[in-house]
Amino acid sequence: MAVGRRDGVRSRTTNRINPYIATTDVMIALVLVFVLMLVSSAVVDGVAVDAADGDGGERLTHILQAAALRAAVDQMPEAFRPVLDSTRNDPAGTQRWRFSGGRLFAPGTSDLTADGRETVRAFGRVLAESSTWRRIRVEGHTRVTQPGELDDWDSSALFASAVVRELVEGAELEPWWLAVAGRGGQVPLEQGRDDPQDERVEIVVEYCMGEQCARDEVQGR
Repeated sequence: MAVGRRDGVRSRTTNRINPYIATTDVMIALVLVFVLMLVSSAVVDGVAVDAADGDGGERLTHILQAAALRAAVDQMPEAFRPVLDSTRNDPAGTQRWRFSGGRLFAPGTSDLTADGRETVRAFGRVLAESSTWRRIRVEGHTRVTQPGELDDWDSSALFASAVVRELVEGAELEPWWLAVAGRGGQVPLEQGRDDPQDERVEIVVEYCMGEQCARDEVQGR
């Protein structure tokens, strides 16, 4: 009889749910949901990803594409390596790289120096070896203009055009993949401050998204 009672106690104890374990499971589930919410709208490896712009598989594709390009850029010589800029409010599926104007152009001109040409070519070769992007937008920027002055649209457009020309002629990228934008002094690196570093070129890599990928493959990209 004693054995039977012990067996009964063991059976009732086994079937009883430990409340501490149950509470822990619930807390873990809540933490996982919170993490997924954060990941659904974030910037990873410099590429903007947003849950509203695609499903989870598409967001993962953008992350992998961005990581691959960043790894390739990290292999460039440090003197030619651009800065990955994740501070801008870019749309989902883009990645922005910043090149200092002082490292690209001869002072007071839009002419690329020898080092500037090699810098652009090196980045262009990295882009040429990647098949994950669909378009490259090259933006030229100048220093902030003073009150009453017009933005220097011409100089910023010339900066961008010089880089695009080198990407086409030096790195052999097809011109229809490239777009030029002259931003003048509209977008300083730091608001309210006149900084020589504002004179720069930014290359925005746009990755294909969903149906765009299939369409671009049909069109040869």
